Amino acid sequence: MNFRRKKLAWRYRPDTVDVDEIIAAVRKAGYDAHTVQNESRAEDKARQAAAYWTERLRFRISVALTLPSWCRWSRCLPAPGMS
Repeated sequence: MNFRRKKLAWRYRPDTVDVDEIIAAVRKAGYDAHTVQNESRAEDKARQAAAYWTERLRFRISVALTLPSWCRWSRCLPAPGMS
C-alpha cells in the first residue's frame, strides 16, 4: 500500500479468487477500487506530474508570502516606519 499515491498493488492466483471479489472486499472495507489498464497508467502519471508541479507552485507562493514576515521577525528588515 502506498498511502501517498493512494495505490495498492497485489498479486493473486486467478484460479482461487476473482478480481471482482477482491474489489468487492476492498469496497466493503470502505475504500474505492478499480483495475488500472495500461492506457490509464499514462493518464495517472500525467495527473501525478500536474499535482507535483501544482504543489511546487503553492510552496513557492507560500515562501514568497512568508519570507517578509520572517525577515521582519528575525530583524533582517526594519519594520515599517523605522529607520
